[in-house]
Amino acid sequence: MLAAYIVRMGNQQCCDASDDPNQVSVKPQTVAVATFDPAPTSKGMKASPPETEVPSAEPPRWKVHVKKPADGTGVGMDINTKRYRYKYVVIRNVVPGGELDKVNETQSKDEKVKAGDRLLSANGVTGGKEIVAELKSATALDLEIQRVETEDPTSSD
Repeated sequence: MLAAYIVRMGNQQCCDASDDPNQVSVKPQTVAVATFDPAPTSKGMKASPPETEVPSAEPPRWKVHVKKPADGTGVGMDINTKRYRYKYVVIRNVVPGGELDKVNETQSKDEKVKAGDRLLSANGVTGGKEIVAELKSATALDLEIQRVETEDPTSSD
């Protein structure tokens, strides 16, 4: 009695064998090969970073033009100088009804000046002390504003 054996690899038949060990036929087949990086298994092992990383976006900046009222009062904002340690000052509050608040009514939602925004320059003047001096002396101001969501308007650090 002649018995035939079929050997399988995966789901594919790779060879036939009969009772006679000298009669083995092998059928060559093309096999697709896929390779995968093993998942990290050891503690502390990290996956490799993506080939391209998205650059971090710089916080938005924009300019606001505001005029001081004829009576000589300010533009309607409280500022935090952060003890003049930075090249900017932080807007602590926009005074309701003040000139800056009136300008805000004409600005888009994203460009309304609010507490926590940085005042980077006034009429092109930069530096904490210099900005404050320009705010006091000028009658019309071009303010460069930057929104940094993590800025604390009440902190002196």
